[in-house]
Amino acid sequence: YVIGTRGNRSTIERPRAAVSRTDPIDHLEGEGLGDTLVPQSLFLDQRALRLGPDFQLPPSPVLPHPADTAEIHPLGFTVAGAPAAAPDVAVAWSAPPGVVLTPLPNGAVRVRVPGPGAWRLQAVLTAAGQSRVRSITVEADPAAPPVPIDVAPVADTFIEGDSQANTNNGTSTSLRIKWASTARTTRHGLLRFDLSALAQSGGTPVAARLVLTKTSAATYARWQVAVRAVEPTPAWTETGVTWNNAPAFGTTLATYEPSPGPVDVIDLTAPLLAARNAGASTLDLALFVVSQPDVSFLSYHSREQSEAGLRPRLELDVMLPFNRFEHWIASQPGVAPDQRDPLADPDGDGIPNLLEMALGRDPGRPGSLPPLVWADGNLRFTLAGIFPAFTRLRLEQSSDLINWQTLGISPEHIEADANGALHVTRPVTTGTPRVFWRLRAEPE
Repeated sequence: YVIGTRGNRSTIERPRAAVSRTDPIDHLEGEGLGDTLVPQSLFLDQRALRLGPDFQLPPSPVLPHPADTAEIHPLGFTVAGAPAAAPDVAVAWSAPPGVVLTPLPNGAVRVRVPGPGAWRLQAVLTAAGQSRVRSITVEADPAAPPVPIDVAPVADTFIEGDSQANTNNGTSTSLRIKWASTARTTRHGLLRFDLSALAQSGGTPVAARLVLTKTSAATYARWQVAVRAVEPTPAWTETGVTWNNAPAFGTTLATYEPSPGPVDVIDLTAPLLAARNAGASTLDLALFVVSQPDVSFLSYHSREQSEAGLRPRLELDVMLPFNRFEHWIASQPGVAPDQRDPLADPDGDGIPNLLEMALGRDPGRPGSLPPLVWADGNLRFTLAGIFPAFTRLRLEQSSDLINWQTLGISPEHIEADANGALHVTRPVTTGTPRVFWRLRAEPE
């Protein structure tokens, strides 16, 4: 077989002086067209198919929440073992619900997580018809612990069908729920929580839990209960709502199986955040039994219960305003009113107000020491115990002061002290003739 020849001696002859020794005739293809063969090398083509594309991800970033945003830049694209440029490959990112991904050039992505926790992202690199999958975890740890706030219901009751369809149970000391194939013995619970306590705190909620206490020690194995939204119309009142005039019920916000113990705790973080972001003044909930293996009913204590510890409540974890930049800057007497922008530098030390807050410094007086120190192959800096909310902080490196690369910070780089300050030690390399580093703080 001769496939593809080139050069000034590209002609191929196939003599047949001895037919018996040359049958079948040699295969010839692409005479003089060797430069146009695709692929040029079967070996290299097969090797590329075996190796496929590849890349690396930086160390998992750790965010001092409520700082909730990081940028992730893939490193070292290769195809078939050879370096590849970012425009020649495609990177697709995916993340759990609630995580916001914003594509950036060269396959990078900006990640915004909805709250504290570990959020696992997946990147799929596609090139030369093949794919490679890599994963990275973004961790968000509270820089200052959230403060718990308990919100009591301002209204709760249950409704029942059939012969009780016009009965109001607003004064009952219990919330009874049950599933049945007809309205005859079906019961639904209703609760309303006033969110004004959250607004008055000025804080940012990061978690919400509905806490319900059972009236009996009965177990409810294999029961399934749904917490559903309540439509705003028709409006319901605790002492007026019945089965016949009940409000419309919306989407399912959460489902749970009653615990074997006396208390059920249901995560309602997402619905609470959605209500807050929509400017809602109340959170109205309905309790529906989806399925049950018996004919009994499930009963919780209502807000009319004389013992306060048994009443329903909404537990909120809230980051208080001392993490908010506007509250912090207003408490700085040495800063003039026209110098209170997050990126202003009233003391002229080259550190903007937002970064002064993150570092725990006085924005009205230049610091005696630089915030970022390099020694023994490490960069060192300290973050204050109170970190500004809604702030993106990055450690960056450059060789020309034009193109900057984000340096990831992992848990092993961070040490917390008794005052809540975070001491960061990040190993770095200096493989270029000169290297520049900077700390960068930006408001979200």
